[in-house]
Amino acid sequence: MEREYQMRNAFRMVLKPTLQAERLLGENWNVSQERIHAAIDAQIQAQLTELDLRVMRCDPVRVDWPELTRRSAFRLPPFQHGETEKGFRDAILCETFCQLVDSLSGKATAVLVSKDGLVGTAVNERTSGTRIVATSKPCAMKSTFGSVTSTRRPQRSLKQWRQGCCLTLTSPTRLRC
Repeated sequence: MEREYQMRNAFRMVLKPTLQAERLLGENWNVSQERIHAAIDAQIQAQLTELDLRVMRCDPVRVDWPELTRRSAFRLPPFQHGETEKGFRDAILCETFCQLVDSLSGKATAVLVSKDGLVGTAVNERTSGTRIVATSKPCAMKSTFGSVTSTRRPQRSLKQWRQGCCLTLTSPTRLRC
């Protein structure tokens, strides 16, 4: 949903000038929010397919809401210190990732790649002793795993993965940074 929001927000910046250009040129380019939203949805689906990713939704029933509220109130990771609470979306990301970790079996390993150090701290606190890695430095995965796996796109470097990406690794693969 975050990626969809980002893309829709970027579109909002160009919609008004596009409509003004249509009027100025007396053209109808058939630009509408509905068409753009459909194109954004299609683009996101294409990216998910290309990278062989699946979206995992957070199960709100499995969230420890009192603990999440406490962490928010005391500004504990993934929440930021300051006058206002910041970090709810990061907290949902952490909850979703921890649910993924709970679903792992065998030798599967989950990897969370995030630029946000507070996200890594929060996940590592909750998952210590399990086969996961949460890192804000993608190249740190090389030293942690040596070699790791991506069955579909081994040629993609980890730098190309977006913040908040969760990888489930089930067999040895190579990540290049």
